[in-house]
Amino acid sequence: MSHTPPPDHPAPPALAGRTIQPRFGQIEQSCRQLLLNHLDQHLGCTFEQADDALFAQANKATNNREQALFFDSMREVRTQRAHIIRHFHQRLAGEFAAYFEGRPLHGKAPTPTARNPLSLIAHDEHEESLLLGNMVKRCQSHCATQLDALTQRLAQLCRDPATALKQDAPCTPEAIATAFRLALPDEALPLRIRRVLYDLFEQQVMSSLAPLYSALNKLLIEANVLPQLSDKLSRPRTPARPSANPPPPEGQGRRSHGDSWPSEPRSEAEQLFQGVTRLLSRRHGNGNGNGNDAHPGASPSQSASAPPSAPAGTYSETELMAALTRLQQVSAREIVGKLYQPQDAKQLKARLHAELEAACTLPDQQMLTDDDADIIDLVGMLFAFILDDPALPDRCKTVLSHLHTPYLKLALRDRRLFTHGDHPARQLLDCMAKAGARFAEDSDTSGLQTKMQLIVERIIQDFSGDATLFPSLLQEFEEYLRRLQQRVELRERRTLDAARGNDRMQAARQQAGEQIRRVLIGRTLPRLIQELLESGWRDVLALTHLRQGEQSDEWRRACLAAEQLAWSCTPLDHSGRERLQRERLELLEQLRMGLQRLGSLPEDRIRRLLQDVVTCQHAVQAQQPELAARLSAQLPDNPLGAMLQGQPEAEQPAHPASSADVPEELEARLQQLQSLPFGTLFGFQEDGQQRRLRLSWFSPATRHYLFIDPSGEHSRSWPAAHLAQALLDGNVRLLGEPTDTPLMERALQAIYRVLQRMEDGKPLPADS
Repeated sequence: MSHTPPPDHPAPPALAGRTIQPRFGQIEQSCRQLLLNHLDQHLGCTFEQADDALFAQANKATNNREQALFFDSMREVRTQRAHIIRHFHQRLAGEFAAYFEGRPLHGKAPTPTARNPLSLIAHDEHEESLLLGNMVKRCQSHCATQLDALTQRLAQLCRDPATALKQDAPCTPEAIATAFRLALPDEALPLRIRRVLYDLFEQQVMSSLAPLYSALNKLLIEANVLPQLSDKLSRPRTPARPSANPPPPEGQGRRSHGDSWPSEPRSEAEQLFQGVTRLLSRRHGNGNGNGNDAHPGASPSQSASAPPSAPAGTYSETELMAALTRLQQVSAREIVGKLYQPQDAKQLKARLHAELEAACTLPDQQMLTDDDADIIDLVGMLFAFILDDPALPDRCKTVLSHLHTPYLKLALRDRRLFTHGDHPARQLLDCMAKAGARFAEDSDTSGLQTKMQLIVERIIQDFSGDATLFPSLLQEFEEYLRRLQQRVELRERRTLDAARGNDRMQAARQQAGEQIRRVLIGRTLPRLIQELLESGWRDVLALTHLRQGEQSDEWRRACLAAEQLAWSCTPLDHSGRERLQRERLELLEQLRMGLQRLGSLPEDRIRRLLQDVVTCQHAVQAQQPELAARLSAQLPDNPLGAMLQGQPEAEQPAHPASSADVPEELEARLQQLQSLPFGTLFGFQEDGQQRRLRLSWFSPATRHYLFIDPSGEHSRSWPAAHLAQALLDGNVRLLGEPTDTPLMERALQAIYRVLQRMEDGKPLPADS
């Protein structure tokens, strides 16, 4: 509530633009009500499906921590539902009011890039921005015509239609997606959960916007607001935030360095690319490079002697492309034999210089433009990054390095390769790198490396200078990768199911053995009872644990039967013997039913064994130990017992030694292993080579870590202590979690950091 008293005589409203405002006030309210009612209905459907979607993800979780995250988030989403919906509607209603009152809209959600244009934002924030951006693009492509007409009609309801046309309407896909993003609590709902909610939001809300826009247009047409406007007309306004750079016009692929890019980059990718090119340009201008690095077209002899005379001119685009085409033709002839050798970026630059000099009429008198020199250096750094990328297997690095020449030709003509994440050539390179990091294996039984080689060969042989080849290759590779991933996931699921089954069996065996040990503590029993407990009844307990679980009544009765059997064959006093008489029949019945469940003893053998048990009880109570000693169980092997015996014993006893008995370094490694998420990559040294395996599961029963190779097959199982010791010894290396950040983005970020450190005069890290 305002504390300022109202004036005695309120000022009259401005006359401009108010002549029809009363009639439009009702229309505004109708539009607002229609919008909010529609979104409320579909947002409710989003939350109604959230439980099922999160529960499905919990069932797919690879560890208890992930599963707990999804279950906790189910409760959190139910708790926060009313809060999220309320804030979603409040933000949209505020945008609606600001738009019609002529006030500035809130716009996009703030990101770290707004504070520092070249800062490398956190991975989660970047991924979330991409998710929302792609969602908005898909929606805009489906309802562009309806939204275009609606924007023009809504502008007529404002005080200043011309100004309103210069900003987005409050009901655009971007405004609705941003309202949902800001309504979600960041800390309570981590990115993995928000990603599920975004998928549901797109399915339920964003996919319903086209009919909403049609209904709003119909409402405005009925109110006689631009009824003659055709939905096929485009908006006569300049967008406030251009979405991307247009493709370069024909013949304008090469530009001078001074006017190559706008003074204010339009996207985060363009900001990063402009930062890299500026650093490269300053490095050339300050002479920080070493001759060839400064200008790849300069003569090596010039860089080692006195400054050369001023060049007579620069290489034309035709000359540069002709030289690269000749290099590509040589590669096409030799590609089959050279695919197993990495292509060095410096050698390629030297060969390019030689080709330019050989075809030049004025040797040593021409050089590259600054813009071309920057791109040649940048592409060279990109492929040098690929060859040094620890996330990629060596074989994949080698194959991808041979794309250097065609990608250099493409980059010189189309700078969007560096600034547009949806560029097909960039997507293809990113997709092959991600597939190599995830699925490549030395034996190549999946055929992935062979497929990548075929793609690279086709690019080298068929690429003519434009990007028309890449969409079809991208679609072909993505389809192959989809089928490969399905096969790998199926094999991995089977492997994990078998491992979990073995673990449950081992846990059951441990619990059964522990129960039998507790029964035998402090007792000296006849051989018959000892054998029956340690062999036959231990298997009965294990089977009961597997089928009914440790909390079941069957498990408690089986444990009680073991305790009663051992008790009955120890010397008892008078009251104990009377109790034994009362409970003997029930005990024998429990023993008979348990031994029957094993399925390895026929009925007559079980009957004779129980008779021997009764005889043993009488002998012990009659103090005739020699009679009891002559009895033996002689139990045959049973399938369950053989299966249980085939499982590895647990690495540690039920009560492990204290951490004080473990060296500090080993204990630190064990703690590190416990905190690693499933999916972490490890490198195992074998025959002088490193084999990459992925941590897939940890067995609580055996304390073994299960590793799976890229094909999804069970590769090996390591005890925790052995793995920790191998990490200390260097026989096993921790490679970290696979990254979801695309290769090109990681490369440009790394190149920017390296160039910035070089400009600042700081030493480069060892891994740069």
